[in-house]
Amino acid sequence: LLSTNKSFLPCKDAANMLYCCCMIARGMQYMSFRDDIKMIRHKCLLSQKDFADALGVSFATISRWESGKTKPNFKTMKLINSFCKDQGIDFDVSKELLEE
Repeated sequence: LLSTNKSFLPCKDAANMLYCCCMIARGMQYMSFRDDIKMIRHKCLLSQKDFADALGVSFATISRWESGKTKPNFKTMKLINSFCKDQGIDFDVSKELLEE
């Protein structure tokens, strides 16, 4: 964990550490993928079931993403990226791919 005076940031490796440091330098808070998924869903006012239907995955899959148990594969990550673009939500899929 990388510590700042206000928060702790999960930095698993060198690439992720660099990303975390850049976020701190910009005064931004680090959000994990599970937080990103919840934020996307909440911005669209969707239930887990409705979000799952929109992406063509199961409700259980959304639940596993939001609990941090799993992450989507590359194909599904592209679907999430397209969904966000269609909804006007800022989502940087490259950041998520770096975390893997």
